[in-house]
Amino acid sequence: MPFKSEKQRKWMHANEPEMAKKWEKEEESVDESTKSWNKSLEKIAKDKQLKSLSKKDRDTLMKIAKLMKKSNESVNEAIEPQGNIKKVLDVNKTKTAKKIGGTLVDITTANMMSQVWDKVNDKSKEKMNKMNTRQLTNLILKLWNALGTPRV
Repeated sequence: MPFKSEKQRKWMHANEPEMAKKWEKEEESVDESTKSWNKSLEKIAKDKQLKSLSKKDRDTLMKIAKLMKKSNESVNEAIEPQGNIKKVLDVNKTKTAKKIGGTLVDITTANMMSQVWDKVNDKSKEKMNKMNTRQLTNLILKLWNALGTPRV
């Protein structure tokens, strides 16, 4: 018999642990069988829908599905920040200044670098990932010179 509430589950585990374990197992098996039943019903419904479509429509749907799968794969392969640039982006996330390679990176600078990271292409992201501390510091200084130093 499954639990009717979280409170009942806690009470059973405290006072009747063997019975509670038995109920947990019953609950899991019911969930698994319900899920498999739902999956089989969904598959039957999809099969019926596909049979009602013409061959040309089915082929078109298959092509669309392949294209969507390819586009999802390319999105999943996004370049993740590594090394020093990751440390700079972490400063922006945590909103606390931090020394990176002997240079103090404040929140404003980290925010600017985060915006740059979001806007550059993957090739530039790969280059930024490979930068050592000195190269990254020079990049930040060049960006500040181009944008103008913020007034505080």
